[in-house]
Parts: sequence; structure tokens; C-alpha cells
Amino acid sequence: MSSIFCCSAIKAYRPARLDHEAKFNHFMRWAESDPVAPASGSSLASEAPYAIQLVRQVNYGPQESVRYFIPVDDSSAFLEVTEDDLLSANFQKLNSFKNFKCEEHNKFFELSLYQEDPINAHHWRANLERPARDIDLALRKKEVTSEFEIEEEEEEEESPVTAPSQNRPSPDFGHDISVSESRAPPVPGHHMSEVESQVRESLAQLVVSCSAKFSTLKPILKFVLPGVGPNLGSNPLLSLTSLDWVNRELDLGLDYEDLWESELTSENISIFLNSCIELSSGESVRLMEIEDLVDRAIYQMDSLKEKQVLGRMRFESIVDRVLESDASVGWISHNGSKIRHILAFGPSEELLSSCRRRDEEMQQNRLHRKDAETITTWFTKENLLDDDSDNYGRRHGYEHYWGNEPVKDDLACDTGCGYCGQCVG
Repeated sequence: MSSIFCCSAIKAYRPARLDHEAKFNHFMRWAESDPVAPASGSSLASEAPYAIQLVRQVNYGPQESVRYFIPVDDSSAFLEVTEDDLLSANFQKLNSFKNFKCEEHNKFFELSLYQEDPINAHHWRANLERPARDIDLALRKKEVTSEFEIEEEEEEEESPVTAPSQNRPSPDFGHDISVSESRAPPVPGHHMSEVESQVRESLAQLVVSCSAKFSTLKPILKFVLPGVGPNLGSNPLLSLTSLDWVNRELDLGLDYEDLWESELTSENISIFLNSCIELSSGESVRLMEIEDLVDRAIYQMDSLKEKQVLGRMRFESIVDRVLESDASVGWISHNGSKIRHILAFGPSEELLSSCRRRDEEMQQNRLHRKDAETITTWFTKENLLDDDSDNYGRRHGYEHYWGNEPVKDDLACDTGCGYCGQCVG
């Protein structure tokens, strides 16, 4: 089993009975038989009834490998194939998968099912789930580079001497690419139809447009995003998850570890979970109920000193423990899979819009309260000024001396004492 999985100690992770349970059972029985390195079955891919994708990765960490297997001999054995073999055979990924976990090696395995698409016989369909490498910018850049190298070799054969000004720059997302550079060289003996020519032209223009926009967007984001940290809104962890997602996907190299450490509190985690619950089901759950489960999960994490992690990984581990804590809790059973989907694939547009509306409402309420306090303070000050001017004389006995009466000298006397200076001696 070590040639397929890491060891024989793997266990099912959240097992569930599936419609295609038998197919996964056949593969697991074959994997548990400790087979030798499986032979290539590329030539048999088009005849296979289904295929199994095996994704191996570090738990909450990087992906290590993606492999594909097809059954032979009535599913008693399996052969390994490639992604291109499945694409050529018109296979499509189904919404059927099983997860396995190895606590000893901290590995996570996902088995997914592929079958031939019975509806679309051609390959230019919009719903084909292409492998990640077909949409990865870094890998696409390498493919375009190889195409340029082929084109340059052909040009060198036609004209051995090339002027320095004619040398083309290597295609990079930090440089501009012209439409003519993004076109792949024609295949000898192949005549493109008008439709193929239009598709190729559209793809070339798309590559040029994306590369130019990306080269401009990346430095702008690296300049702007660090300033977002001090103001994460009413849902700090949702904002931080979004920032971290952009940072990782675009490889911006920003460090949010300090923000994760300061914002990863029981209250903020509860707010994040509650926003996911309200969006998916509309039900209302008291924050105290969620926070009790979060506190227990944090306590369990802190007690496992040797497995303690930081940042986003710690956040995902805490949420995972909360969702595993008590399946009988209604909001966990109804919303657990959706919350995991948000953590795995990023926040949805609906969730972000809901949080933005809440922030706008809070800002409006804050402005209304500030205006009300300003008005109240203004009237209070005006009343105090009026009262002071009217009552000051009464409080101090000066109210009778504001007219034209002469001011009486209290020091003068009629006894002729000579003390006051006004008596006649």
C-alpha cells in the first residue's frame, strides 16, 4: 500500500455512503493489496468504464501528487494513466469523492471519480473540468515559452543571421506580449478552418490582454493591500481570508502572520461562522452557542503543543474541530460542508456582498449616532450659555446694579471714624 498511499494506517475521513461506493471499494482493496508500481494504461483509457483520481497532500499543506488510475480485469486491478489520457478519452469529473487521512504521517488523500461524458461527444465543451495545470498561469507561461522557442528555431533555419533588434524577449507577465508573439506555430500539413483560426486569434488576444493587466495589477495590489490590514470591518476573519487568498493566488509575497495572530480570537471566529450560517440557511444562531464550541476547539488545539500551528492553518484547524465536535448540532450538520468549501475555494461573491452590506449599515448607523450626539451637544451648550448669563447675577447678588443706579461704597461710614478715608475729621 506504500506505493499508492503513505502507509497502511490511513483511515476514512468523514465516511459517507455514495452511489458509486463499489468503485471506490474496488480501488481501496487493490491499493491495500500492496501492488507493485502500476503499469501504464494509456492505450486502454478510452475503453475504461471509469477512472479514479488520487490527490495526495500534507494535511492543511502543499499538494504532493495527483495520479489517475483505470480499472482492468473487472476492477480487480488498476493501471496508471495521465491527465491527457483522460482528456483524450472525453472523461469528466463527477461530484463523487472520498477522503482519507493518516495521522501518523500527517497526510491527506482525496479520491475522485471520473467517467466518460455520455452527452457531449466532442471535446470543445464549456463544462469540461480541465486539470489545474491547464489554467495555472505559471505553467501556461512555460508552455507559451516553449512555443516561442519552436518558432524562433524555425526562423533561424530560414535566416541564419538575425539582427540583435529582431531578438524577441522571453514572454513574461512582467513584459508586454504582442498578438503575433502569442500565436503558436502552425502544424506542418495541417490547414486550419475558419472557426479554428478565429478561436486561435481570440485566445492569442486573451493571453496578451491578461499578461498586460496582470503585470500592472500585481504591483498595485502589493502597494494597496498592506494598508487594508488596520481596517478589517465587521467580519475581520472573512476580510483576512480574502486578503490571504489573493496573496497566495497571485504570489504577492505579503506577510499577514501578525494579523492572523491578533485577529484569531474566539469572538471573530464565531462571527465568521455565523455569517456563513446566515448566508447558506438563513437561520439565526446565538453567538454564545457558537463561541462555546470555538472555545473548546481552541483549548484542544492549545493542549496539543507538538501539533500547534499558526496563522491561516490554525484558523482552518479550529474551524475543522468545531465542525467535527458535535454532528447532532443543527447548524453544523446543515452548513458544515459549505463552510469547508469556503475555506478550500475562497469566499463566495454572495458572502462578500452580505458582509459588505453589513459594514455599510454599521457605518450609516455610526454616522447617525454621531450626528445625533453633535446636535444634542450643541443644544446643551447653548442652554448653558443662556442660563449662565441670566443666573450669574442672581447667584452672586449683582442683579440690582446693572441699571443707572450709582454704585454704593460699602467702605464709607457716617461715624467719622477716619478709617475709611471719606469721613470728615
